[in-house]
Amino acid sequence: MRYFVRDKILELIPTFIEAINYINTTDITECLVVMTDLQNGINSFRTTFNESLSAETYSKYDALITRIEQNMMQIERSKINNKKTNKETKKIKELLLTIQERIENEPEVKLEILFIPYKYSMWDSLESIWMAAEDDPRCNARVMPIPYYDRDSNGLLGDFHYELEEYIKNGIPAIPYKDYDYTIIRPDVIYFHNPYDGSNRVTSVAPEFYTDNLKHYTEMLVYVPYFVAGNYTKLENARGFVDNPGVQNADKVILQSDTLKSVYLEYGVKEEKLAVLGSPKVDAILYKEDAIQYPESWSKLKGKKVILLNSSIKDFLNEENFLRDLKDNIESILSHDDLGVIWRPHPLLESTISAMKQEKLIDYGQLKKLILRSPNAMLDESENMYPAIYFSEGLISDSSSLARVYIMTKKPVFLKYIDPDSSKEGLVCSDYFSSYFEKELSLDDFLEMIQMNNDPKKKRRYQRFEQSIVHANGTSGSNIHKSVIEDFIVNSE
Repeated sequence: MRYFVRDKILELIPTFIEAINYINTTDITECLVVMTDLQNGINSFRTTFNESLSAETYSKYDALITRIEQNMMQIERSKINNKKTNKETKKIKELLLTIQERIENEPEVKLEILFIPYKYSMWDSLESIWMAAEDDPRCNARVMPIPYYDRDSNGLLGDFHYELEEYIKNGIPAIPYKDYDYTIIRPDVIYFHNPYDGSNRVTSVAPEFYTDNLKHYTEMLVYVPYFVAGNYTKLENARGFVDNPGVQNADKVILQSDTLKSVYLEYGVKEEKLAVLGSPKVDAILYKEDAIQYPESWSKLKGKKVILLNSSIKDFLNEENFLRDLKDNIESILSHDDLGVIWRPHPLLESTISAMKQEKLIDYGQLKKLILRSPNAMLDESENMYPAIYFSEGLISDSSSLARVYIMTKKPVFLKYIDPDSSKEGLVCSDYFSSYFEKELSLDDFLEMIQMNNDPKKKRRYQRFEQSIVHANGTSGSNIHKSVIEDFIVNSE
């Protein structure tokens, strides 16, 4: 049984008790009219219990309703014979209050919670919340991946994508979006991680899943960012987090730190919708390791110290020599026979190049060929980033959410295009400033550190990052779930 169904029953019971009190004082004519209405209401209770509870539980409520009906029949006979009905009306009120007490505490009353990820590679931003909801007997937790489109160079919807099979293949009991009509089912809570609606220039979720539509079909729309926010030299550089439809339409926005919360408050988001509860992406780094298997296709990298090379969208757009620098980094790693490299470009990087900088597509393609023909290199375009994270010895990355959560592995991180001094005057939403920076250390020196198993900043780097994000101990998802459920129950009372 859904919460809103239970609440409708609870709303009607005081009305039924008023009707019973009225019956006790009125004449037979009025009594029969009210009794007819009351019988219809009681019948609706029986139908609802039958449709939404197990057979065993339904039988218990049906027995109570049958006793109410028996007393109503006795009231009718007493009224016809001009006898008092105090005893029967008192009994009916007692039975109604028994139903009220039981339904208030009925374990089969459940919240319908819907998760609507799109790309599987971003599922880790919701997964630990789903796991908590899945373990909660008060909830029915559904995962419904939604389709999305690439945008062409004119900004129009282009190629259609739907990754349901990726979820199923990875053990997530996902349901097809065509089999779940959220406009009819009206889930109590909807979690989403794409806040852009139609405003993203690279991709778009299917328009029927824009948040300005979703908000009409749920009591609580919850936005969980698909990234871990980093550092910003000034407040206005972080405004993009706030200026999107998902934040405006959400009932609750999940944030990783109080520093990030200050950005949302500065740009007008009401404090009551902001919840500083950490990031499920940090949870994922901590709990996935034992479940990840070494890909067979990477066998040529065995015996080598593997470097994960990560490339984001932001710095591709901002750095003119991005692809040339990337090529130099790859060639530097490949020059060492004892090292291997896994290049993992952002899942939307190629789509971004196609949509916004088509003149760079040839250079990008040449980089892919360089990796593919090299004996100690792998191109990782899979939806699952965790094998590359766990089976590498260190990371080279530009500004990226992956770079920030990689710190939780306790392995060394080398950051490009970031000023290490920016932490002194900027907004530090997650503290990664005990990593190694291109401006302070050469790439060759970093590679030598990997070869020599030398990482002097290891302890400090981990501790500072962990201290800058709340619930960075793997409990963010469970805390988010608990907070959302408590808020929902309080608001529904």
